[in-house]
Amino acid sequence: MGTMSDDLKLNRLTRFHKHSPRLLLEWHGSCEVPAGCGGAVMRWRDPSDGQAATVSLYCDAEGLQVTLNGARPPTRRVLLPFGPVVVALHLRGTPRTGGLLFALQSAPLHRGPDGTPFRAEPLLLSGPRAGWRYTTTLPDGDWRTEAGYDDSDWSPLVEVPPVAAHRAGRRSWGVRSLEQAGAKAMGFPSPPPHEAWIRCTTTLEAP
Repeated sequence: MGTMSDDLKLNRLTRFHKHSPRLLLEWHGSCEVPAGCGGAVMRWRDPSDGQAATVSLYCDAEGLQVTLNGARPPTRRVLLPFGPVVVALHLRGTPRTGGLLFALQSAPLHRGPDGTPFRAEPLLLSGPRAGWRYTTTLPDGDWRTEAGYDDSDWSPLVEVPPVAAHRAGRRSWGVRSLEQAGAKAMGFPSPPPHEAWIRCTTTLEAP
């Protein structure tokens, strides 16, 4: 009969340490996975598949629909193809607590191909320099999907005072996170419309 030290062997995380020169190790944490808040799931992904990103949005309006290249994101985390990306918003009702905040950021990874820690980087933020434009007339054509859609007669969104986090209630944490990411509150010249169609484009470069 062996001793206890012979029968029992404790697992160590170093036993499962792996490295790939070709793949990225994605980290899905917090409430993004079935494990629930505090849980985490990691998976390997081929970086040529596209850009993993997270979508964050705040706008206290009656109704708001967002699409990326014409498709509504099924979750906060998305995988976008490299090339042009069209962000389109359909807003109904005047925002009650200030402007609109938006952030498209690269999704967090555990390690990059060279093994270095990865930081989320902004891909598109709400702000006066990003080129956000709107119209109050229902647009025709492929305004949600075509990066080259002619929106030259649309009006630019303007920067407005920051959203008062204390007025955002349960969403105040999201407001602070968007502002920390660099998003600026955007809105309409006075008087604000009751309904608006908004779009902005960016380009994701392949690594």
